[in-house]
Amino acid sequence: LSWADVQADIADPQAGFCVAVHEMAHKIDVLDGALDGTPPLPRDWQRQWARDFQRSYDAFCARVDAGRDTAIDPYAAEAPEEFFAVATEYHFSAPHLLERDMPEVAAHLRRFYGPSPFAGQALQQP
Repeated sequence: LSWADVQADIADPQAGFCVAVHEMAHKIDVLDGALDGTPPLPRDWQRQWARDFQRSYDAFCARVDAGRDTAIDPYAAEAPEEFFAVATEYHFSAPHLLERDMPEVAAHLRRFYGPSPFAGQALQQP
């Protein structure tokens, strides 16, 4: 985690990138003993989370592999744990993009983290 990256994220808070939030997501993810893109969840939620995240991850990877543009950082296609961390970044910094492109993931993250501080705000154009 570099201070230069944190400052760059602060300078453009709605760009979807936030290295501090990304790394926080990894710490939350591993609380259940596995860095796998699934944080500790109540038992009755685990199956739905796994189904929806896997489906969204597979579709996202297919778009990236096909060379199609995505609103979400293509780095999310690297692994399920990166998909969770990048989706978490977008939940907190550009939730409208996450909602538009991955509504099931957005719904799970709202339930898990609570509403985004940027919910209801459209991306501001310079």
